[in-house]
Amino acid sequence: MPVHGRPLLEYWLQAVKSAGVSKTVVNLHHHSGHVSQFLNRPVHSHGVTPFFERNLLGTAGSIRHITGAHTDGATLVIHADNWSHCDLRGLLRYHEQAAARGMLMTMMTFDTDMPSQCGIVEIDSAATLQAFHEKKSDPPGSRANAAVYVLEPAIIDWLRERPEITDFSTEVIPEYIGQIACWHHEGIHRDIGTPKALVAAQGDPRHPLRQDTMDAWQLDFDKHAIHQMIQHYAVS
Repeated sequence: MPVHGRPLLEYWLQAVKSAGVSKTVVNLHHHSGHVSQFLNRPVHSHGVTPFFERNLLGTAGSIRHITGAHTDGATLVIHADNWSHCDLRGLLRYHEQAAARGMLMTMMTFDTDMPSQCGIVEIDSAATLQAFHEKKSDPPGSRANAAVYVLEPAIIDWLRERPEITDFSTEVIPEYIGQIACWHHEGIHRDIGTPKALVAAQGDPRHPLRQDTMDAWQLDFDKHAIHQMIQHYAVS
């Protein structure tokens, strides 16, 4: 899905690279062929590895399988169907401080205008998660889970010991209430999972990390019908 003519995933990969992450794995399932072609370009040839998930495992299952038998250091987990101008380097710095005081996870949060469709957080004065309400009809607030996390190895180990766990929001987060730091993102963060939301994203400011990689893949992508669809929804 494009924002300002570029695939959303490209912005995330640029943000991850800029944050200094040493290894990136892109989980593939739906339209895996399209995503593989996108990743098989010189600009993504270093440090980006595809991982094809034949049967959907849920976020927790994906983390367990992708990380394998060993995990060194913290793991950054991103739900990349969101358009975000977040500072991942700032998030990672915050997590280092949170981990030093015993936190096992840092969750990025944002303020939503659709709280019933999000996971809503309740935090204390130290920005530690005290309660979590996943897609409730009348949640107590609008500060929401942005589906971007930094996990300590202890959580990965916990997942490996529980192969039956699949859902991160309902099965993992509740287990770590009181051990999750919340880092608040004030800028743009929106789910582009509907045509209306995707069109709205085109009106947002361009991403500060945007780079013009004009290769054969991008030239072909510029002809894709998705661009006309966005224009159609924008004028309808």
